[in-house]
Amino acid sequence: FLHQSWRPERSVVLGFLEEAEPWRLRSPQFPSKVGGKPAWLSQRGLPSLPELECETCRLPMVFLLQVYAPVSGQDRTFHRTLFLFCCKTPEKGLRERGFILWIGQTSV
Repeated sequence: FLHQSWRPERSVVLGFLEEAEPWRLRSPQFPSKVGGKPAWLSQRGLPSLPELECETCRLPMVFLLQVYAPVSGQDRTFHRTLFLFCCKTPEKGLRERGFILWIGQTSV
């Protein structure tokens, strides 16, 4: 179903979870994935442990998912992945800053 106000320049791309062979989840394959460990684009410039602490409770956050999101036409963000980490404290909601988004990118 497409709403009447839909325009190609405002399109939405949806992703769905599916099983994958382990080799497809490694960094050289630029995976989008949920859970496990991050598949970093590079071992340089990784976030430090204090950078991945919850601002509220100061506990280490856990890796939730990553999405490969390259930016076409920009050499400095040729390969870009968004890494989302979340707080393990169950009481937290979206309003309590229980998430951290880390952007990893490499150039051509």
